[in-house]
Amino acid sequence: MRAFPRLSDLYTAWKEKVEKDSQGSVRIVNGREVTRVQRLSSSKKIGGVRAWSLQTQGTNNEQRVVEPGEEMEETFDELVICTDADAALTLLGKDARWLERRILGNVKYLWDVTVTHNDLHYMEKENLTEYNNQYYRVNYDSSLCSKTDPNDADKQKKFKFAEEHFSPLYFIRSYPSDKKKVEMSFDLT
Repeated sequence: MRAFPRLSDLYTAWKEKVEKDSQGSVRIVNGREVTRVQRLSSSKKIGGVRAWSLQTQGTNNEQRVVEPGEEMEETFDELVICTDADAALTLLGKDARWLERRILGNVKYLWDVTVTHNDLHYMEKENLTEYNNQYYRVNYDSSLCSKTDPNDADKQKKFKFAEEHFSPLYFIRSYPSDKKKVEMSFDLT
């Protein structure tokens, strides 16, 4: 199952827009695995970060790179690392600053169990203490609308739109008996 089968279209459109709007000052590179980075100086000078990467065809089920190309080195003014904390620390290596090590090193990961289902009855089951007697809020609830400015036509128009088009994608709830436990659900229809 692919949750977002056209996500690559989104990234392509985003890349094209950002690069166009930046008038040549931004270049977005996808389809590469960065293997390491090195800061060339502590100041924000041109050519401040060196990055080594491999062209890839993505990853397989074991999260291993498929058909990696030759490693290449590039220099950037700045580099945005969009990974989880562990991967960011690995990329930064000895170049990680004290605060980066402190913040990224304190991110805790938990193993969880994922159950895939499409059981709307389960989502709507009764839970008398929460959410208007529903386990999740799967229906529009007008009591959640702000009561300020009832004569504001623009706000009322937005509330009406929300009521007519209510279709939540992401659901989350904590267990009343153990607030450390969280249940998350997604509607990918």
